[in-house]
Amino acid sequence: MPQQDVESFYPLSPLQQGLLFHSLCEPDSGMYFNQTAVELKGNLDADALRAAWQQAVDEHAILRTFFVWEGVESPIQVVQKKAQMPLLVVDWTQRDNAQQQSALDTLRQEDLREGFDLTKAPLMRATLIRRSADSWCLFWSFHHILLDGWSMFRVLSQVFGAYDAIRQGGTYAPEASPPYRDHIAWLNQQSLPAAQEFWTRNLAGFTAPTPLLNEPGVLIENQGEDGFTAEVLSLDHTTSAALQEFASKQHITLNTLLQGAWALMLSRYSGEDDVLLGAVVSGRPAALEGVENMVGLFINTLPVRVRAPENEQVLPWLQGLQAEQAELREYDYSPLVEIQGWSEVSREDPLFQSIFIFENYKKDAPLEELCQGLEIGEVQWFERHNFPLAAVAIPGEEFMLRLLYQTDVYSSQTITRMLGHWKTLLESMAANPDQTLGELPMVTQDERRQLVEDWNQTTSEYPRDACIHHLFEEHAAETPDAIAVELGEERLTYGELNARANRLAHHLKRMGVGPEVVVGLFLDRSTDLTVALLAILKADGAYLVLDMEYPKDRLRHMLRDTRAPVVLTHEHMVAGLSDNDALMVCMDSDAEAIGKESDQNLEGRGSAEQLAYVIYTSGSTGLPKGTLIPHRAVVRMVRNTNFACFDADEIFLQFCNLSFDVSGLELWASLLNGARLVLSPTLRPSLEELGQVIQKHGVTTLWLTAGLFHQMVEQHVQGLKGVRQLIAGGDVLSVSHVKQALDQIEGCQVINGYGPTENTIFTCCHPMNDHETLGQTVPIGRPVANTTVFILDSQLRPVPIGVIGDLYTGGDGLARGYLNQPELTAERFIESPFADQPGDRLYDVGDKARYLADGTIEFFGRTDSQVKLRGYRIELAEIETLLNEHEAIRDVVVAAREDTPGDKRLVAYWIATDGAKPETSTLREYLASKLPNYMVPAAFVVLEEFPLTANGKVDRKALPAPELDRSQSGESYRPPGSELEKTIVAIWQSALKVDEVGTRDNFFDLGGHSLSLMRVHGAIQKHLGTKIPMVEMFRFPTVEALAAFLAGDAETQEDKPAVGPSSEDLKAGRSRLARMQARRKRSNS
Repeated sequence: MPQQDVESFYPLSPLQQGLLFHSLCEPDSGMYFNQTAVELKGNLDADALRAAWQQAVDEHAILRTFFVWEGVESPIQVVQKKAQMPLLVVDWTQRDNAQQQSALDTLRQEDLREGFDLTKAPLMRATLIRRSADSWCLFWSFHHILLDGWSMFRVLSQVFGAYDAIRQGGTYAPEASPPYRDHIAWLNQQSLPAAQEFWTRNLAGFTAPTPLLNEPGVLIENQGEDGFTAEVLSLDHTTSAALQEFASKQHITLNTLLQGAWALMLSRYSGEDDVLLGAVVSGRPAALEGVENMVGLFINTLPVRVRAPENEQVLPWLQGLQAEQAELREYDYSPLVEIQGWSEVSREDPLFQSIFIFENYKKDAPLEELCQGLEIGEVQWFERHNFPLAAVAIPGEEFMLRLLYQTDVYSSQTITRMLGHWKTLLESMAANPDQTLGELPMVTQDERRQLVEDWNQTTSEYPRDACIHHLFEEHAAETPDAIAVELGEERLTYGELNARANRLAHHLKRMGVGPEVVVGLFLDRSTDLTVALLAILKADGAYLVLDMEYPKDRLRHMLRDTRAPVVLTHEHMVAGLSDNDALMVCMDSDAEAIGKESDQNLEGRGSAEQLAYVIYTSGSTGLPKGTLIPHRAVVRMVRNTNFACFDADEIFLQFCNLSFDVSGLELWASLLNGARLVLSPTLRPSLEELGQVIQKHGVTTLWLTAGLFHQMVEQHVQGLKGVRQLIAGGDVLSVSHVKQALDQIEGCQVINGYGPTENTIFTCCHPMNDHETLGQTVPIGRPVANTTVFILDSQLRPVPIGVIGDLYTGGDGLARGYLNQPELTAERFIESPFADQPGDRLYDVGDKARYLADGTIEFFGRTDSQVKLRGYRIELAEIETLLNEHEAIRDVVVAAREDTPGDKRLVAYWIATDGAKPETSTLREYLASKLPNYMVPAAFVVLEEFPLTANGKVDRKALPAPELDRSQSGESYRPPGSELEKTIVAIWQSALKVDEVGTRDNFFDLGGHSLSLMRVHGAIQKHLGTKIPMVEMFRFPTVEALAAFLAGDAETQEDKPAVGPSSEDLKAGRSRLARMQARRKRSNS
């Protein structure tokens, strides 16, 4: 442009720099493209309106501004002396309302796609649409780099004020508006060292962004091409007045009140009492004369750190929050990109994932007052933010709470719930400011009723007061000749099994066995197992399974802990239980004495609350802990339940180890329903042998651990033919394997069974018939019959739908507690805060979970499987889920290891699908495109199979330490070789202020960020004398890769063969690009 046409030029504000950077990196995204539609009614003069617009452009230098970033050390904004405002007039009077609305939507999308050339002024345009004889729509577009919301309405006010004056033949003289460059000059006078000291202190110890709610599954909703939409909640006049009165009375600004409630909601959603959110500030310093009348981009987005301790009272907390905001305002000129560098949060991650906007400027009323004879109706504006969620609070006679969100991240139902939670917190604060933060309710009454009552309506009729053995005896009397148990060719009918169990029960009675007396069971796999189990229960005793593979010390502890006076075993096994005080009853060598007992049922009815068995699980003290299971807990699981069909037509396989609690399902779901129980001949058959047993005996109901389920489906799915109910669990089920099972096993229902031992076998189940309903994970489903589930926060309050909390369970399946451990029992079995009657208890499962919108529950792993690495909270299950979706991976386990003290890192152990041999770099690239860097494992170890415990779960303690792999430990220093590499190194050193740059060092790992990358980009273009797309700087973040790319691009084929980056650099570049485009764009507003 000729110099005589330039009025002035000056630097960009920090926020303008950020907007320029992102606009160059993503020119087609539509980000920062603002559109406003104003409805008008009356006899409108289009020429007068055009003249009014031109007067505004002539008045404000910012409206005649364009931007230059090439060939200059730092980007500048240039003001033209003259610029013509484009105003197109169109006539839609021949279209009906529906056609006009469709045309307006099309106009908006086409306008968005056209965008703006930032090198040409003006960066705005308008279309005047005539809807009817006296109704119009003014559609105005501008780039956000020019104006903020305050300035937008000031420009509109001037346009309509000038229009009114022109129509009346007069002259419009608005208040003087100092130029935007005055603001830039003021910014350059501010002290960055002082700001750095403040922000370093303010953000100290905050190392990771506050996590937001993640939408479960895959959303199919997409409202609008731009992927953004908004939901609004208007507070009624009474509520709004109450909030206004509370704020005024307590000398709290409305901004503090509304922002405080939003911060507290984020705290509840994230489970953290120290949260970080973004807040948009006006950026108009009182010290700058005339700032209220200036037009330009003044706003800034700053991090606001809010600590929300549960025990602090509401009013003092709000007062403290307001004082902190006052201090923050002294440094609200601070560039966000610099604040990011001063913080401890990685530059690759945003400081925050949501922003709060308090809109306190007037809009519609001033426009109506300025323009007589022209009725100004609704003013709509269409905006997009860099964040998946923006909370907007608009005070007035009726407050408006508005959430702008990405439709591919959140559903409208989730956003509606969020608005309700925000409103509830506001009302609670104003109603009782003497409450503590922890006492404030957030979940609405309707949602609480749904979570606590509606989704726990699981009560069903079943023989609640019956004992296990009495229900078996009923079937033995009704169908004595029906087959009860099979082992190979051996069979026992219900009558025979009942008679043999009765003889042994009478024998045990004579030995003193009775209620609450524990009898050890030390037997190998034989029909004697079922005889012994029933006999112990018939004698009113409780059984204790002693696993033959357990160490002797562990078995000895179990016998002493239970004070078991008797152990049932076989002669050849007695030596395995030496050095204990129990009396050994050998069912083979003592068979003659036992056989002389009566085969009639024993007298006495017993009690359903009586102890049925003791089962031991690992304990934190190093010794196993015994869990006490009553009869009722088992019966509620297997009779008239809601997750499967258990009747006399079923054939069950008793396959798992009896020391595993699910063995109770195999045994009693069969024998208490008149069905047939097939005993697996071996404890650990091969997949083929297991399939042969299933086929030979026609098994219809089968339980498999998750690990074995995956292996069978992957390698021997034909062995599962004929199974109608395939129950799997004990670990996370793979979506792909469930889909394969449903596809390939005809007529089979796959049921995900979940539950702790302390709630007897299963707490929740998720039956699946249609794999198309599956999302990214397999839910654990809903509570089984006569069982309750609550997902609570640290204060035992129900968490909202979609929010992760701690899973508690209650109902008839609860164990009594832990044997001889009253303190641990009191800690884990608590009084229910939702009790219908005194004494109702809940068990703290120790798992993380959340409710989905339809009432099903999604599992998020053990509380203690949540690891912290470099300050980040990491759910290992999330990484495992994504890796399991990779086509080359059959199964995966991720663990946090610290094989070298102080070097804690993530390790992924994986099993490849048949024939797949992906490189480690391929898997790392795959994860890097979906997860933050800190969640990408440092090492990947391929295994043939996972080590399993005796119960069939992955034995994490047996996973091998990864071997040192240089490719995974970073590169040593490599000096530049070619002249081009030396040039790039020198440019990097200058931009990054570092002394040494190796050719394989990563630009961002060296502290690079968006602005420094722009300087590097400009310097390299200047050196080469050629254009380079900004996006390539992300693709090639090492000197070596960038030099190879530039050499291949800049030199002709005749001079030198084209040289491209290595495949490793390309992969690293692509993953870096994906991460940066998804996350770095949120580093500025």
